[in-house]
Amino acid sequence: MAAVPDDPFPDPDAVITLKLTGLSPAITKDAIEAYISIKADDSDVEVKSVTLLGEGNAIASVSGFVDLESFIHQTHKIKGRLVEITVSEELPQLEEEDDDDTKSVRVDIIPDIIEVTGENVNTDVLEMYFQGAKSGGGREKDVEWIRNIDDGVVHVKFVSTEDAAAVVAQGKHVV
Repeated sequence: MAAVPDDPFPDPDAVITLKLTGLSPAITKDAIEAYISIKADDSDVEVKSVTLLGEGNAIASVSGFVDLESFIHQTHKIKGRLVEITVSEELPQLEEEDDDDTKSVRVDIIPDIIEVTGENVNTDVLEMYFQGAKSGGGREKDVEWIRNIDDGVVHVKFVSTEDAAAVVAQGKHVV
């Protein structure tokens, strides 16, 4: 069953990140945006952005839902494929593995903030890495900020969800 936030009637102005799985590889951002806009019974639903993550997955940032629970529990079929839509509430995790002098990280789920964990995380190195083309998408990305949250925990916020999605789509990272 699809995950729904504790409050099934969230603030309509809140931006909610939906994760879509089981999509056709040929799906487009426009098709996802149109589907959500049409399928939502709430006339004020606005799709802020859609990011294709590959392998039949995407995320959509939306606002204006009055009855999110009803939408989530509907059967969703897009371009002939049964699609699961869930609410992504948790921050994505970057798992870090030590390998000699390099560290590899893997991203699981994203909105526009990712979390890096590990010993002696250097924020300057992370910022340079995530802004570079090698961190995903073959292009430079804009990091809005990097914050130390706790010992060995750093949050990285990107200017756009597309930049964060490019990092996620890369899969495993070596910093």
